Amino acid sequence: MELLEGNPSEVKDMVLNYQVDLGITTSPYQGLQHKPLFHDEMVSIHADEVKDIRLDSPTEPLVLCRIAYDSINEQLKGTGSDLSHALVVQAASTQIDMISCGNGVGVISELMLSTIPNHLSIGKVFPEISLEISLVTHNFNNLTSAAKEMSRMIVSSVSEG
Repeated sequence: MELLEGNPSEVKDMVLNYQVDLGITTSPYQGLQHKPLFHDEMVSIHADEVKDIRLDSPTEPLVLCRIAYDSINEQLKGTGSDLSHALVVQAASTQIDMISCGNGVGVISELMLSTIPNHLSIGKVFPEISLEISLVTHNFNNLTSAAKEMSRMIVSSVSEG
């Protein structure tokens, strides 16, 4: 077994290009079969105080990691919201470091935020942005025995936890 890591787009590409049997990523799933694992919400982050953010009119510079930027754009498609003013960095850890140093406000998933040590204040995002994180593959019925067992273990460990 080999574990490969990447952002949601890279993971989807690995599955679509048959580089991996299974992936864990966010919606949209680009025609891949998926089994939901987690539901997540986007929150605002700020170095000093709790600040709610309106994505259509942020009052401070907006710093986003690539995953948040892609997820927000996908959910706000067709609403006229424009994130061209946002500074986009690749890693959530970079985003958190920038926000911690007082370089604006950010929007990040609660789950991602919980995996990186920080002392940031957390607020709400308007409109609300939710994420579904799922196990994906081309076809769950056509997986190898090892991949089927891994799929079963991942889904059962999430449902038990």
